[in-house]
Amino acid sequence: MLVFELDQKKAIEAQKAHCRRYTRRLKTFLHLLILWLICVSVYCGFLIMIEGQNWTHYWGKSLIKTACIYAAIICVIWALNYYVLVTHKAYRLVKNNQQIGLKQVWQWDDHALAIRNSYIQGTYPFRLFYDWHEYPNFLALYISEEKFNILPKAIMTKEQLADLRTILSREITSPKKRL
Repeated sequence: MLVFELDQKKAIEAQKAHCRRYTRRLKTFLHLLILWLICVSVYCGFLIMIEGQNWTHYWGKSLIKTACIYAAIICVIWALNYYVLVTHKAYRLVKNNQQIGLKQVWQWDDHALAIRNSYIQGTYPFRLFYDWHEYPNFLALYISEEKFNILPKAIMTKEQLADLRTILSREITSPKKRL
């Protein structure tokens, strides 16, 4: 049995880490590359349609400029999402989380997790959680993109941490998200 109080800073850190993990995936960068290729192709098609046969002597300058401009725009959008929008979303989600600052009691066995505090009380099978991730200072169990539970690692013994890692790996990890 573990008893702790979750602070807002750790909850924000967990939510930001979770969102940023998905913006750094290879799949995200492949989608951005495909978007870039589509933008360049559409622009080239537009130039061919307007200029007709004379467009070929503009090919080099126009294509390089267009490719660089679209690449810069896509990089700015990705950076804005990674550094600004993810942080804003994390603050908003944590602000709406009613478990922050409450004394929590966690207890688990091989198949379920029991959480008690003044807001929620119940036993939750591990299969209800769709993802989990271990960070340097805490474990995060994600119910959805917007709902999660955080367990600080500092209050756990090494045996408890190893036991929980084994259970989470067996019960939650699913191959559906692997690229």
